[in-house]
Amino acid sequence: MKERYTRVLYATDLGPGSREIFQHAVFTARCHGARLYVLHVLPEVEEAVIQSVAAVMGQDNLIDEERRHFNEQEEELRGRFLENNEAGLQVYLDEMKDEIECAVFHGRPVAGILAFATEVEADLIVIGAHRRGVMHPFFLGSVAGRLLRRARLPVLVVPPKK
Repeated sequence: MKERYTRVLYATDLGPGSREIFQHAVFTARCHGARLYVLHVLPEVEEAVIQSVAAVMGQDNLIDEERRHFNEQEEELRGRFLENNEAGLQVYLDEMKDEIECAVFHGRPVAGILAFATEVEADLIVIGAHRRGVMHPFFLGSVAGRLLRRARLPVLVVPPKK
């Protein structure tokens, strides 16, 4: 077991409660003096759809459009989380501004989170648990549950507010 985390990965779906979960990630990273990565995994697009779009708009235009889309998504992450005027949090964000990085991946959520965690050598993943439906007291959200089963590093699962 590590005494201190050095790289904390917050994986978000940008859903309700994501800002509260982000606060846990910020406070954890700050307490450990760790670098904080904020990751959003975009859904995978079917290969047939990609080929059809590339045939219409051209491969180079598709690549340019995909880069533009990724940049927009990263800016949305920064805007949503790093320009956070909630009481007390902005002071920490200003302190940590050089230690926070936002990223967007394409693919399946669990695979994308684990691949990015490996890439940045994260030693803690922070994720929210979604409780939906009548069975919610008994099950974590599917992404959180699968991540807990597959991850080889600690995962902090933050429950939704009641």
